[in-house]
Amino acid sequence: QDIENDTYDNLVLSGSGTKTLIGDTSVVNATVEANATLDPNGSKLTGTGSADISGTLLVDAATFDGNYSFIGGGTLNPGSVVNYAALGDQTIDSTIPYADIVLSGSGTKTVDGDTSVVNATVAAGVIFDPNGFTITGTGSADVYGTLLVDAATIGDNYNFLSGTLQPGSTVNYTADTAQDIENDTYSNLILSGSGTKTAGGVVSVNGTLSMEGTAATTATFNYGSSAVLQYKGTAAQTTGSELPSTVPNLTIDNANG
Repeated sequence: QDIENDTYDNLVLSGSGTKTLIGDTSVVNATVEANATLDPNGSKLTGTGSADISGTLLVDAATFDGNYSFIGGGTLNPGSVVNYAALGDQTIDSTIPYADIVLSGSGTKTVDGDTSVVNATVAAGVIFDPNGFTITGTGSADVYGTLLVDAATIGDNYNFLSGTLQPGSTVNYTADTAQDIENDTYSNLILSGSGTKTAGGVVSVNGTLSMEGTAATTATFNYGSSAVLQYKGTAAQTTGSELPSTVPNLTIDNANG
């Protein structure tokens, strides 16, 4: 359904399916019931009261406030979803008490502070940048896209009860300091920035392990049958523990040697 850009007292979106703004819209209070999705369609919903959200809010502006602004604040009920869905970079508002959060579309989604959620989904084609902060989840994280890790450990950036690195996902340890690589099975793993990336056990890679920047590693790797070890540094690179006596595929993409 299309929502007429008018001035409403109380606006309730119920039933199911997507309700789409067709222009900037003013209300007092707004309710988005479960199974309903509010698509701002590049417009802004402004309220002089509050918002009560049990369904899904799409965010297609650069920030949450670019689509939604309520003087009385809002409530994201259990099971509600905020989906940062723009085809481009977005800033994730850390002051919002999220239930479930979805990062979709494309580009880099960057938090602006420590952020609390229940569950998180990072869609394929999206880069999640913790920006030095911690995303804490009381549920699970489901990753199809790319996670940047700029803290000493992945748990310092992403603290969830559980998480799944889906096929095709990428984890990029980006810090310009030493980092600990989580002992896990990765689809794609990038060691970038600088410093030495270590691990307390064997790290499995089924896709590509890419050595980038000036990063080095002392970790031991187990490669899948079609895995690729890639050297893509910004300076001349010296092989280390990442290069065993045999590796399924080797790519050198470094003009510096």
